[in-house]
Amino acid sequence: MTYQGEGVRVSSVQPGSGAEQAGIRTGDRLLVLGGTKTPNLRALADALRDLQPGQTVEVEFAREVATLRSTLRLGER
Repeated sequence: MTYQGEGVRVSSVQPGSGAEQAGIRTGDRLLVLGGTKTPNLRALADALRDLQPGQTVEVEFAREVATLRSTLRLGER
C-alpha cells in the first residue's frame, strides 16, 4: 500500500540517534521540524538547511491516528 497524505515517512531510525531519543519510529510521518511544516522531502531538506548539528528543535510527527510532539537534538549530517 502506498501512503498518500501529508508528511515525510520515516524509513528507518538509527539506534542512539536524536530521532530515536525523541521517540520517532520507522513508519512515523514527520509533519513539522523546528517550526517548519514538512509536507514533502523538499520542505524537509529546506528546514534542515536552516538548522545546525547539535541544535535542539521541536518536532511534530504522526503515528497511526495520533499526532505527537517532542524535542529533537540534531546529529551530524
